[in-house]
Amino acid sequence: MLYKSFPLLILIMFVFGHAGLTTGLIYLISRKRFSVDYRYVILGSLLSDIIDKPLGNILLYNILNNGRIIGHSLVFVLLLTAIGIYRKNILYVAFGVWMHLFLDSMWLNQITLFWPLLGNFQHADFSFLELASNFIQPYNYIGEILGLSAIALLTLRYKLYRPDNLSYFASTGILKRL
Repeated sequence: MLYKSFPLLILIMFVFGHAGLTTGLIYLISRKRFSVDYRYVILGSLLSDIIDKPLGNILLYNILNNGRIIGHSLVFVLLLTAIGIYRKNILYVAFGVWMHLFLDSMWLNQITLFWPLLGNFQHADFSFLELASNFIQPYNYIGEILGLSAIALLTLRYKLYRPDNLSYFASTGILKRL
């Protein structure tokens, strides 16, 4: 089950939309104001799905089959934000998670967003066709295109296609032309 489900779970994470749009936004906010470790921002932008997809769709498949549980709740992001007050890098992770919840329109799923105040997580009976239909929704593919565009622009601007620049970015999380 796990080996068959994992590629599908990666696809439904909408990696480029989450990582690209979040990274692009914090880049615009922080330009020349403060330095950002983008590795933590990228991690945060994907963290909700990294936690919830394997947990809710694989480990708890028979119980929940829901890829939006703990990592998509306010409890989770508020805890990260509180820790981030004392640890700057965790604040970057929290920013990424806040953006993830926004991009997933979690205000429409209030039981999950406000868990445990409104009750337990709901069982979701997703079929492959329902998941596949997500890919043709304009909100999703436009988000993926815009996110990929942001990643491409930053890659070109900071020449991350060059091994020395990419290595510096991977080791520091800082966008800088060498």
